Amino acid sequence: MRFTKMHGIGNDYVYVNGFAETVADPSALAQKISDRHFGVGSDGLILILPSTKADVRMRMFNADGSEAEMCGNGIRCVAKYAYDHKLTDKNPMRVETGNGVLSLQLKIDAGKVQQATVNMGQPILELADIPVDREKVVSATGEHRYRLMLMQSNDSVEATFVSMGNPHAVIYVDDVAKIDLNRLGPMIENHPGFPRRINAHFVRVISPSEVIMRTWERGSGITLACGTGACAVAVAGVRTGMSLRNILAHLPGGDLSLEWRESDNNVYMTGPATEVFEGTWAGNAELCMQNAGRKQSMQAEPTTACCKQHGRYSSSFRHSNFVIRHSFEASNFVIRIYHYTIIPLSASACCWAFIAFHSSGVNIASRAFKPLQSPIMRVAQRGKRSNLVA
Repeated sequence: MRFTKMHGIGNDYVYVNGFAETVADPSALAQKISDRHFGVGSDGLILILPSTKADVRMRMFNADGSEAEMCGNGIRCVAKYAYDHKLTDKNPMRVETGNGVLSLQLKIDAGKVQQATVNMGQPILELADIPVDREKVVSATGEHRYRLMLMQSNDSVEATFVSMGNPHAVIYVDDVAKIDLNRLGPMIENHPGFPRRINAHFVRVISPSEVIMRTWERGSGITLACGTGACAVAVAGVRTGMSLRNILAHLPGGDLSLEWRESDNNVYMTGPATEVFEGTWAGNAELCMQNAGRKQSMQAEPTTACCKQHGRYSSSFRHSNFVIRHSFEASNFVIRIYHYTIIPLSASACCWAFIAFHSSGVNIASRAFKPLQSPIMRVAQRGKRSNLVA
């Protein structure tokens, strides 16, 4: 099965082109392919499918296999994939989601989508529709704020609830860096007041037009970004008087521009979409040998890439469960990659990539990296350093 790894400001998913591939059990696949040690590694799985209502349709599955209604960062990547891979040439593009059909205005450069503005629709604010069980939350001081007593803990938090087609709890704090997300996140997500669980966002207000936020996503845990969550933060800020209708949200993976437009009551989100690599999922193959007593050997797979078409180069390397093909922009390079996979007796594996760049004015650089993480290959070209992320 062919797949593409993409991210929107670090919120990364594995994308499968449903026009060409069939996934019989997406929930099970999401759990396997999202594993950052034994799979490709992602926050979940997104299927790009034909639609009878829009230009394309998306289905989104969290890393735990649960299906979600919508993903704000994911929908930008869906639009980029659909346009760049010529599934549709529409701009604006209409995408069918579990929260209805949404429209995206694409910013295109050199024939590729660089960023998109998504009309995320109107927020849902009635507690029963979010849904929140009103009998299990307590009104707090301040308008639209409710106190949550956290189970198995003496902690409590004050939250504002918003749905952007999926439920969110927005919690204002003095310092987001001091929040223990791994401890508080699961307790908020699984609080009995939320019949469909909830996404939790801790927010620090820098100014009425700027915030910093960290996220615990239901079904995925800590993520670098949450698009629908940022939209919920924009709405919650207006309802509580904490921020204006236009804000810049700083997330761990990058920034999003948000507007809760008074004229139509819709929330608009603008941000980038990035394709990282594509590959082939091998299905039932195991990443590591199960027999810990069996001695493994080192294998070397050299790959040479010298492709000058439009200055774009590509390289590939093989894991035991999938093959990755990574493309990046360059000029006047001849690239040789020697990829070594070492499978020791323990469950963890190590691999080393040595990359030599031969070109006038280019310094040779090499990096070692662990599999299933995002290696950074640093290349100094004509005195200017750039990052190539595989």
